[in-house]
Amino acid sequence: MRKAIVGLAVMGMLAGCSSQKAGYTAGAGSVAVSRDGLHVYAIDTDNDELEVVDAQTLKKVQSVKTGHRPARVLVGPDETIYVSNRGDRTVSAFSGADFSQTQVVPVGVEPVGLALNADGDKLYVVSATGLDDATHGTLTELDTATLKTDWVLPVGEEPRGVAVVGEKAYVTSLKKGTVTVVDLRAHEISTGVDLSSPSSADPKLNPGAMSPGGVVDVTPSPDGSRVYAPHLWELVGPIQPDSSVVMNGGGGGGSYGGPPATPGCDGTMSGGSIVAAGLATITVASDKAETDPVGACDSSTPGANQAKDYPPSVLGSFNQDGNVVQAPSAAVVDPSGLWLFVVNRSSDNLVVMPTHSRSLNDGLSRLVVRVGAGPDGIALSQDGQTAYVYAQFDHKLSVIRQGEGPGGTVLSEVRRVSLAGDTLPADEVAGRKMFFSATNANMTAQSIGISCSSCHLEGREDGHVWQFPDGPRQTPDLAGRKLQETAPYHWAGLFPKLDDFYRETVVGRMGGAGLQPEDASKLTAFIESMPAPENPFVGRPDLLDAQNRGRQAFEKAGCIQCHTGEAMTDNGLHNVGTLSAADRLEILTNGIEDSSQLFPQLQAVNTPSLIALARSAPYLHDGSVQTLRERILQARHPRYDGTDHGDTSMLSDQEIDDLEQYLRTL
Repeated sequence: MRKAIVGLAVMGMLAGCSSQKAGYTAGAGSVAVSRDGLHVYAIDTDNDELEVVDAQTLKKVQSVKTGHRPARVLVGPDETIYVSNRGDRTVSAFSGADFSQTQVVPVGVEPVGLALNADGDKLYVVSATGLDDATHGTLTELDTATLKTDWVLPVGEEPRGVAVVGEKAYVTSLKKGTVTVVDLRAHEISTGVDLSSPSSADPKLNPGAMSPGGVVDVTPSPDGSRVYAPHLWELVGPIQPDSSVVMNGGGGGGSYGGPPATPGCDGTMSGGSIVAAGLATITVASDKAETDPVGACDSSTPGANQAKDYPPSVLGSFNQDGNVVQAPSAAVVDPSGLWLFVVNRSSDNLVVMPTHSRSLNDGLSRLVVRVGAGPDGIALSQDGQTAYVYAQFDHKLSVIRQGEGPGGTVLSEVRRVSLAGDTLPADEVAGRKMFFSATNANMTAQSIGISCSSCHLEGREDGHVWQFPDGPRQTPDLAGRKLQETAPYHWAGLFPKLDDFYRETVVGRMGGAGLQPEDASKLTAFIESMPAPENPFVGRPDLLDAQNRGRQAFEKAGCIQCHTGEAMTDNGLHNVGTLSAADRLEILTNGIEDSSQLFPQLQAVNTPSLIALARSAPYLHDGSVQTLRERILQARHPRYDGTDHGDTSMLSDQEIDDLEQYLRTL
């Protein structure tokens, strides 16, 4: 059992806070505690179950079937248990008395986030897309007495989490690095909160510049004065090649190591990796984010960051054991309001830190406790002495308590309780752990601490354009893309087999030791098992005629010549008129990028699959096009002979509209 020394000041966790808002709850993600403190609830996504645990004996009391792929759980003031079912567009309500399901309510596509208002009479649900449009998600208000829908509001692209403070709802955008603020009285968006760093985003001025993304969760402080949004920092500037990888065959180098940490920055710089765990502190009164400089030092006096009264904006390897911290998935503040708990899915740990101080010398700044694989939820007991963390990939509940140890007060995992079993095939179970792990030495170097999911969020994509040595490249979606049918791999088609591509990615970029064939097969099995994102444009009767006409326009414009078959690709290499002088052809040595060589001009790109097109913007290899409409109109004025990327110049305005509708269904 891992123990973390906290120091006597952590005893502040024991007391409640007299200024707590009535709607505050010390639970987030896949775990909640009943209002009477007698039960712990954990949702198991693979098994479609709500697991009920006795908080005293830690024995499982009951397993209750939920909807498909449950995502979040929340307990109302009357002990009603609410579960968002991401896989079937519903929210389920269960009785807190006998755990029977009382009602199932339809909402939007892929519902995730749940929150209650202070009175508990309104439930707010965030869905990834609307029922009829993938370009925006929705916030739905339900009356808890009847579970009838009061109103539905579009809230931007791919939202995930929600927190309610007073008459405001804070909704996270997965890929945009922003939080949308909704006025609950007016049922409209009032403002947006940019989570960007105050340091320059220009990589010429700040080589370590990073932008926010991967914003999954948001949680309020007990007094409602702050909202905390854990997220990712993603490198803006060039990814520097690491020639040592070619020399030593990996296991410590890797181009994903990012820029070097800048000395003298109080531990707030990115360092280490091109993707780092981050945290935004939003002041509710102003709806502004307090954020440290990222990738650059604060220009104020040395030690200025230590004096700030909010947690660090970059979470990292900050204890003596050098623990990696990656992919924050859920966060909660303890009842006293003094301590913030952040669960990290890719590093399988829990980070605890003060909410109003950050001294680096008192042993209280930040601590890490190991938990099971794939944690995505946490809940605290009413007295703040016990934390419960659920690990989805292990199906186990970690029980973490504070007590006295040789070095003072400690937090430690005192119990790990198995609540369910594997339902996936064994190779997919193992492959998923590899895909999401930032600590597996075969997948990544400890000094980098990155996982496949760091860029392929939820197994999909991050909407980010990375500045590789061979040019700007957007992250392709992996889910539902029929990967094994789309060789060769890479935007330049350099790798004839997946194993070849894994070597470049895992060893050359992530710095891992590499995968044995059997492990590569398991990783592939998991990637192939991931379903494509749900598409609200499919099956809409009102669009069926337009979509059928759009299919005809797709063929008329010549798109089908390259985007063909079930995988929607001919797996060929083509110059479609989108290459620029920045696009180069990587030179490989032993299957890994050789940065010692001069890269020649890239002549063609590999035809990508068009599956799940509607939810995978931006488009083209360099992410230079933001919408499908924009690309269709570009093809009306092609650069070369009129057929380089289809030719929509012969299509009427109506056919252009129809083509867009068809592409959205793929």
